Amino acid sequence: VVTDKIPFEITTWRSDISTDGRRATIAFADNLEDDAMRRDFTINALFADRSGRILDPTGQGLNDIKNRRVRFIGNAETRIREDHLRILRFFRFNALLGTSIDRDSVDFEECARAAPSVVTLPAERIGTEVIKLLSQPAPAEAMAAMVASGTTRHFLPDLSRNDEKVGATLRSLQTCENEAGIKAEPIRRLAALLFEPPIQQLRLSKAQTKAFRILKGATDAGESLAKLAFRNSAEFAKSVAALRAMQSSAEVHPSQLRIIEHTVLQDFPLKAADLMPALTGPALGAALRQAEDAWIDSDFTLSREDLKDRFSTASA
Repeated sequence: VVTDKIPFEITTWRSDISTDGRRATIAFADNLEDDAMRRDFTINALFADRSGRILDPTGQGLNDIKNRRVRFIGNAETRIREDHLRILRFFRFNALLGTSIDRDSVDFEECARAAPSVVTLPAERIGTEVIKLLSQPAPAEAMAAMVASGTTRHFLPDLSRNDEKVGATLRSLQTCENEAGIKAEPIRRLAALLFEPPIQQLRLSKAQTKAFRILKGATDAGESLAKLAFRNSAEFAKSVAALRAMQSSAEVHPSQLRIIEHTVLQDFPLKAADLMPALTGPALGAALRQAEDAWIDSDFTLSREDLKDRFSTASA
């Protein structure tokens, strides 16, 4: 139902008849309590009536929200056995709340014990949860805890060597992102953690894979932030600046941001027609690229005539 442009999903109360870790056979229930007890976490088993009165059938949901605690309803082993995706959701919801996970808790220990069961999940569902986790403003603690639990060993083994390094990398990147004034972006976080895009493991789309490779390549290459900003966007250049700063344990300096913002306001004065008919095809494209490099390196001071004279002469 859509009302005032806001969509609402309408369903009846349900209870689980049987589960296999991936899907459930359900039956309609007669009361709210049965519906609540089939859910994953206490914070996800809250209801509101028409008057806005909050109903908390587990008796723990409201208090857990207040304390920013993600806790399985009832027995953690039972909840995970019903749906193995709940292991990933446990870490993702902790990232959403920005909480530090108690690694001595029953919930964490059960996730660690049941971690091998994530191999039964489709890669698309794993990818969706990981991308959502890395989309949160501060996912470092949750991601490090997931690595420590052994969960990532079954789909991102390259991360499973050092949870402290994973946490430190993401915390450093978060700081650099804040300095650069850019929002959380999951592909940027993956690029900070991995050498190659996890295409099959997370079922990345073609667009996500391309973004990973372009960002990784630009970070490792020596092209200036000005050229990256001019040829891509300010956001892209700031992402590269944040990744480079993280890698070198430095900071994103305000001067770098000024360069980026100044660059995207510039208009390249030379046109392809200015070098024609002397040049055509690939040679024309290469000359324009060289002219663009020279113009950016001059801090945008070279005029159209300067560029035309220089590169027309060079071409001839």
